[in-house]
Amino acid sequence: MDKEENGLLDNLELVLDRLNDGLVLLSMSGKILYINEFLLELGGYDRKDIQGKNVMKLAGVFSAGSLKKIIGSFSKARKGVKSERYEVEANTKKGGKKTLDLSTSLVKNDGRAMGIAVVIRDLSERRNLERLARESTKKYELFFENSADAIFIADGRTRKILDCNKKAESLTGYSRKEILSMSADQLHPPDSVKKTMEKFQEQIQGKLENVAAEILTKAGKRIPVEISSSSMAIEGKIYSVGIFRNMAESRQAEIRYKSLFEVSFDAVMTLEPPFWKFTSGNSAALKIYGIKSEKEFTALGPWDVSPKYQPDGKLSSTKAKEMIQKALDEGFNYFEWTHKKWQGKEFPATVLLSRIVIGDRVIILATVRDIALQKETEKKFQGKVVDLERMNRLMTGRELMMIELKEKIRKLEK
Repeated sequence: MDKEENGLLDNLELVLDRLNDGLVLLSMSGKILYINEFLLELGGYDRKDIQGKNVMKLAGVFSAGSLKKIIGSFSKARKGVKSERYEVEANTKKGGKKTLDLSTSLVKNDGRAMGIAVVIRDLSERRNLERLARESTKKYELFFENSADAIFIADGRTRKILDCNKKAESLTGYSRKEILSMSADQLHPPDSVKKTMEKFQEQIQGKLENVAAEILTKAGKRIPVEISSSSMAIEGKIYSVGIFRNMAESRQAEIRYKSLFEVSFDAVMTLEPPFWKFTSGNSAALKIYGIKSEKEFTALGPWDVSPKYQPDGKLSSTKAKEMIQKALDEGFNYFEWTHKKWQGKEFPATVLLSRIVIGDRVIILATVRDIALQKETEKKFQGKVVDLERMNRLMTGRELMMIELKEKIRKLEK
């Protein structure tokens, strides 16, 4: 054996200790001849406490079910049976759990059994990646199928449509089967195909943000759409993804929204990040705070039309942001709040904050109702309840006195 080979063997233990897999060498009787750093760290052992001991010293690392598999694996290895792979659960030094892949094999020298080699691979990270991949796929599928916009996926070279969601069917009037037999060009009126495809290329190159176009439905109707497209490479193949928004529906929804917004008896307003100031308000909102114009209103935030502190002692500026965050996290938030007129007196109110997503924007829709009259009525009612309770106590006392007096008279008559 030359000097280079000797040097390689001298460093073999160092190499084995740096492996990301566990390695144990056992004698035929189960004595631990060598254990690398991976398993020492996993079990929280020192080499001097474990090397040279029986393999059952490692029993505490594994669950009962896993230990049974390991003992069976050792038994097969001693008999020279071909190694099988087992999944086992191990307890880590920090109290966690790891999923491990374990395999055993018989070590021979000149045909004679010398010992057993055990290789243990950590599957936890792989399992975690698989779980994340499944979750990611599920989220994608939910987004794809439940999107409010039509989504088409096409071959980037031939433009043949490969997939679409349910909204694509309702937008075009075609079934999924029919859409998958079409090319992207066939979604558009013949007289606008060339121009639309040129715009797509400009958008993919980053020259355009959105493409205004038309689609031609199965019934021959032209519908205005706004398209956001992108290109992606998967395993060397180019795909085009187009998200089509029905602008006719959007315009109708906008008209309905504005109508409801304006005719509402309640104060309705919107707020947007990052500063969470008002971005719009209806006439009732301007009236409730005593503000003359929407322009003045949109320069303010909720804390500007609130006293410095809320009844619980918290700063209005701090608590308002907490209430907004709760609405963002949970979708809505309903609570009581003390507001004030712009540079005027305070009034109690109920507030409903609702999270709304419009395209890639997240906004908060706030509905505020002045409950000063309600509070005053409750106060008066509470006062009447107190008066009634006092009268009831007086009447009860009077009745008791009459009963006592009658009893005294009865005794005197005897």
